[in-house]
Amino acid sequence: MQTILSKIRDAANGNRGTLSTGEALIAALVLNRTDWIAEMGYTVAQALDRIGPNWSARLPEISQEYGRQKASAEAEPQPFREPGEQAWN
Repeated sequence: MQTILSKIRDAANGNRGTLSTGEALIAALVLNRTDWIAEMGYTVAQALDRIGPNWSARLPEISQEYGRQKASAEAEPQPFREPGEQAWN
């Protein structure tokens, strides 16, 4: 599941070009981007058919995990650094 979640994050960040059609449709469905689905020439019903019953059945689980990971990433405080300052390793 982590692989598809990574691809969904890529799509959310504007990097849809490297995704396969199935991956792009899954990302669009999880992100509720019906405009992306239409741009690819699909309806929502056709997108669900294209990704197949296994992925369609997993969409709620994937969507929930994506939401958890997104919320967690947004909640993590980022260390303050001056512009150009390097982090210590």
